[in-house]
Amino acid sequence: MAPLLWKERFALGWTGTKRVLALRTGAPVDLTFATNDALSRRQWSLMCTLGLTYTQSVLTVQMTERCLDGPTATALFRALKVNRSVLTLDVSGNVLGDEAVAALGVLLNANTTLTQLVARRTGLSALAIRSLTDGLQDNIDSCLLALDLSHNPLYAGSTQALADCLSVNETLTRLDLAATHIDEPALLEALRRNYTLLELHVPQIEAPEPVAADPAGRLAKDHLNTTHAPSVVEALRRATSGFAVCNLTGVALPIQTLKTSRWVGMPRAELNELDGLIVAGLLPLNAQLLELDLSSNALGAESVVAILHAIKACPTLRTADLSDNGIGDYIGEALGHSLTTNETLGTLKVAVLTHDIQQLRGHGLEAQVEELVFTKDMLANTLDYWIVTALLGVNRSTSVLNDLQVPPLEDHLDLCHSHIAEWVSLHDSVRIRHHVHLVVLQLNCCGLTSFAGVLLADALRNHTVLEFVSLEHNDLRQVGGRAIAEAMEHNHRLTHLNLSWNHLHNDGVRPFEVSLGANRALRRLDLRGNAIGTIGVVAISAGLAGNASLEELFLRWNDVGPLAATSLATALTKNKHLKVLDIEQQHMEVDGARAFGGMLRVNKALTALNLKSDLVLHPHTALGADGALALAAALRDNTTLVELNLAENRLSTEGCEAIISVLAQLRLKKFDLSYSELEGEVAIAFFGQLAHNKRLEELNVEHNNIGPDGFKACVRALCVNRTLRELNVGHNHITEEGMLLAEKQARLFALVRLRLVGNRVTPATKERLEALRGGVVVDI
Repeated sequence: MAPLLWKERFALGWTGTKRVLALRTGAPVDLTFATNDALSRRQWSLMCTLGLTYTQSVLTVQMTERCLDGPTATALFRALKVNRSVLTLDVSGNVLGDEAVAALGVLLNANTTLTQLVARRTGLSALAIRSLTDGLQDNIDSCLLALDLSHNPLYAGSTQALADCLSVNETLTRLDLAATHIDEPALLEALRRNYTLLELHVPQIEAPEPVAADPAGRLAKDHLNTTHAPSVVEALRRATSGFAVCNLTGVALPIQTLKTSRWVGMPRAELNELDGLIVAGLLPLNAQLLELDLSSNALGAESVVAILHAIKACPTLRTADLSDNGIGDYIGEALGHSLTTNETLGTLKVAVLTHDIQQLRGHGLEAQVEELVFTKDMLANTLDYWIVTALLGVNRSTSVLNDLQVPPLEDHLDLCHSHIAEWVSLHDSVRIRHHVHLVVLQLNCCGLTSFAGVLLADALRNHTVLEFVSLEHNDLRQVGGRAIAEAMEHNHRLTHLNLSWNHLHNDGVRPFEVSLGANRALRRLDLRGNAIGTIGVVAISAGLAGNASLEELFLRWNDVGPLAATSLATALTKNKHLKVLDIEQQHMEVDGARAFGGMLRVNKALTALNLKSDLVLHPHTALGADGALALAAALRDNTTLVELNLAENRLSTEGCEAIISVLAQLRLKKFDLSYSELEGEVAIAFFGQLAHNKRLEELNVEHNNIGPDGFKACVRALCVNRTLRELNVGHNHITEEGMLLAEKQARLFALVRLRLVGNRVTPATKERLEALRGGVVVDI
C-alpha cells in the first residue's frame, strides 16, 4: 500500500487525511456521512478512493438522505468494487445519476462480499434496474442476500428484468419492491424457478411519482385488487417449497405455513379481501391442516366464501374461525350452500354462533341427532341463520326440529297454525320431497315466506305421491308463488292446490300461462285473495284454454275487470273440462257480461258460476240491462249450468225483466239475485214465472224491494212450485200482512227453509212462524 502523497493530503485536508489513515490502519469502523460533515463531496470521493479501497475493517457503509451526488456515488461504488469487507451498503434517499447507476451495476457484477444493498427512494428507473440485474446475474460468486429497491419508479417495464434475475439468482433471500408499481403477477411467476428467495415484499403502499400510464397501460395509482387474485394465486401455488413470506398488500403472508402447517393462525392481522383470496387459493395444498383462525380481519364476503369452498379440500381440518371479517348479510345464503357438501369440517364460527357442521348436516354416526331446537334469538344474526338453514336442508338424520316432525310413514301431514321458520321449512321440504307415503299436506297459516315457497316448489316439482296441498294464508308472495306455479308444469300427480291469501299478485301467477297448459293432473286450483289483476288473469286464462284436467278454479276476491273477464270467457269457449268458476268481487261490467253470455251458449262443461260483484268496492259498476239480456239469452240455451250467482250486480229493471223472461225455462238448481234491484211489478212478474219453474231448488233474492204485493205473489208461487227447497227473501220490506199470509199458506209449501230476516213482523207472529210444523223451517 503506497503512502499518501502531499498532494493527496492537501486535497483531503486534515480531517480527510486523518480518516483515510484510520481506514488504512484496519481499525473497525462504520462509514457514515451526514450533510453537516466537515468533508466536502470531493474530499469524500478521494477518501473512498484512497481509504475505502484498501480497508478491510469497514462492515457497513451508510450514506443516506441526499448525502451523495453523482461523482461521489460513482467513487464510492468503484471503491467497493474491490473492497472485501463491506457487508451492508445503504444509499437510500440519494438521487443516483446514470454514471453512478452504471458503477453500481459494475459493483454488483464484481463484489463477492456484499450481503445487503438498500437503495430505496434513489430514483431508479427501468433502465437502471436492467443495469443492476445484469450485473447481479453475471456475478456467479455474489453473496447478496437482501436487496431493497422500494419506493422507486420502476413500473411494469422493470418486471421482466427482475423476473429474469430471480429465475437464475441463487443467493437472494429477501427482496423488497414496495411502492414500485411493477407487474406483481408476472414477477411472482419467476418464483417457480427460484429456490433461495424466502421473502418478497411488493405492497403498493404509495405511488412513487404520478405518471399517465406505464408501457403496459397501467396507471401509476393502480394497486392490486381482487381481479388479480387468480394469477397471483397460480404463481404462489407454483412457487418452490422454500418461499416463505410474500407481502402484497402490506401484510406478510406466511406462504409456506399456509401450504404445510397444521395450525394457521392470523387473527387481527389486517388481512384484506385479496389476502383472503390468496389464502383460499393456497389452502387446498395443505393436506394436514387442523385449525384455521382468520378472525378479526377485513377479508370481506367474497374471500370468506372462497375460503369455505377451499377447505373442502382439507380433509383434516376440524376447526375454523372466520368471524368479525366485515361480511355482509347478503352473502349469507352463499355461505350456507358452500358448506352443504363439506364432509370433514368440525366446527365453524362466522358470526356469533359456533356451528357443529356435521351435526347440522346429519353426517356421520357420531354427529347424528334425532332432535334439534333453535330459537329466534339464537339465529338473530343473518349469517348464522343462513348457515343453519342451508345445512338443515341436507340433513337426513334429524327427524324432529323445533318440535315439528314429518313422520316418514304417515299419509297425512297437518301443521296448520304452526309457525314454520325458514330453516325449518328447508328441513321439512327436503323430507316432503323424498316422502313416499304423503298424500295430503296442509300448511295453512304457518308464516311461510317466499324462500319457503321456493323450497316447497322444489319438493312438489316431481313428487309422485302427493295429491292435496293447502298453503292458505301464508306469505309466499311473487317469488314463492311463481316457483310453485312453475313446478306445476312438471308435476303430474297433484290434484288439489290451494294458494289463497298469499300476496301473489300478477307476477306470482304468470307461470300458470304455461304450466296449466302442460299439466294433466290438477283438478282444483284456489287463488282467492291474491290481488291478481288483469295481467295475471289473462295469463291464467291462456293456460286454462289448453288445459284438459282442471275442474275447479277459484279467483274470488281478486281484481277481475272487463278485460280479465273477457279473457276468461274466451278461454272457456275452448276449455271442455272446467266445471266450477268463482270470480266473486268481479267488476266485468257490460263487456264482460256479453263475453260470458257468448261463452255460456257454447260451453257444455261449466256447472257452477259465481259472478257476484261487490257494491262497496265497485259502487259504480253494473251489468246493466244489456249485460243481463246477454246472460239471460245464454241461460235459455245452456243445459249444463246448475249454480249461478249474480248478486250485487245492479241488473236494473230492464235487466230483471230479461231474467224473468227465461226464468220458467231455467235449468239452474241454485240461483242468487240478491241486491239486483228487483222491486214492484217486476217482482210480481218474477214470482209469477217462478211458479212454472221445474228445476230451481235454492233461490236468494234478499236485499231487494219486493214489498207486500211482491211477497203475496211469492206466496202464491210457493203454493204451486214443487221443486224449490230453500228461499231467502230477507230485507225486502215485507210487512206483517205478508207474514200472516205465509203462516196461513205454509202447509202448502214444498220448501224446507224460508228466510225472512230483516222484515217487519210482530213478536207474536214471529213466534208462531218459528213454531210452524209441517216441514218448513222459518228463519226470521
